[in-house]
Amino acid sequence: MDVGQVILGRPWLFDNDVHIFGRSNMLLFEHDGKKVKILPVQPKGNDKKPDPNKSSQGVNLIGAKEIDRELANGAPIFALAAREAPKDISNVVPPEVATVLEEFSDIFPEDLPNQLPPMRDIQHAIDLVPGSTLPNLPHYRMNPNEHAELKRQVDELLKKGFVKESMNPCAVPALLTPKKDGT
Repeated sequence: MDVGQVILGRPWLFDNDVHIFGRSNMLLFEHDGKKVKILPVQPKGNDKKPDPNKSSQGVNLIGAKEIDRELANGAPIFALAAREAPKDISNVVPPEVATVLEEFSDIFPEDLPNQLPPMRDIQHAIDLVPGSTLPNLPHYRMNPNEHAELKRQVDELLKKGFVKESMNPCAVPALLTPKKDGT
């Protein structure tokens, strides 16, 4: 790649004991007994004038001749095609799927019932090691709006019977993320 390298995630960084130097944007690790240093590479042609075909909003547009030239030079080319999703997806369901959904409509109710499902033959439990200490850490800090929303959701779940009050001394972390519309 001309612009940057791919970092393969936290397990790869840990397994290879990779040292990351943020200021210089350099990675240093050992592979097969040899020290490997990955430096950032500048994109080719940084000294050129701005291309009028390229958008200023970060979208690069190139013509068919440029694509042919790049392919002839052996450059890898990736294409991404996107379309806007319709707001109402109810009429987008394929007919084959719609018939199955209608046949099993009792399995897909509009609202969940206000009770838990009946007890099953197998009940799952978390077995704790006797004498071990639990990770009792403070919960995430929340602003008043987040706290009110979490309280509303927990109260609704308590009312429906999906959760019950716990006597566990440990806090359960909850993290709320705002949606695009701000809710």
